[in-house]
Amino acid sequence: MKVLKVSARTIAVFVLPCLLLYVCLVFVPIIVSVYTGLLKWDGLTASTFIGLGNFKDMFFNDPVFWPSVRRTLLYAVASMIEIPLCLFMAILLNRYLRRGNTLVSIYFTPVILSVVIIGQLWKTVYNPTSMGGMLNGVLVSLGLDSWTHNWLTEPKIAMFALYFVSLWQYFGYHLLIQYTGVQNIPDELYEAAKIDGADGFKADRYITLPLIVPIFKYQLYLHLSVPCRHLIWLWL
Repeated sequence: MKVLKVSARTIAVFVLPCLLLYVCLVFVPIIVSVYTGLLKWDGLTASTFIGLGNFKDMFFNDPVFWPSVRRTLLYAVASMIEIPLCLFMAILLNRYLRRGNTLVSIYFTPVILSVVIIGQLWKTVYNPTSMGGMLNGVLVSLGLDSWTHNWLTEPKIAMFALYFVSLWQYFGYHLLIQYTGVQNIPDELYEAAKIDGADGFKADRYITLPLIVPIFKYQLYLHLSVPCRHLIWLWL
């Protein structure tokens, strides 16, 4: 086996441009935001240094900050629901379909769509009946007029409508990861388990689930990192 030896200087040459770009796009704006947060400034007139006054008002007097934090955390929890669902779907696809890759690719399509396209699509779905909303139109055609809502303007419903859009958009992403992990489990393990009397979901309990734990950890870390970034930008 040949091992490619690369000097530290060569590695630095390739890594440094991306590292500088990442620092400029992520850490520099954070530092500037923290510094701006220490100022009393309307963006036009001269600024005045007030220390932690803005943060004190935000934590104790701002009526918007804590509800925004709560909704962000609820969004993170709601987005985790699809991880076990994707694992269940991946197990079914791997067990009962010979060419599950095609179906996984179809589910993955929303992930590569532009955010603008997704927004316009679901805006059309959630629009009120008077604006030709697709969902309300279907409910009216089924005689379920009482079920119609202004899905994006009613406070008790709007967040759940957004949760569903997020689940729909990233379902294929998590399904692809889970499906790949399930496929990489050697068939010999399932064959040996079948000989010992463990088949079907019993084999999944003792083979699939323990071996898929690293992928679960990766997806949980990924889910937690997104709302954490949102909270940081909200705080700044």
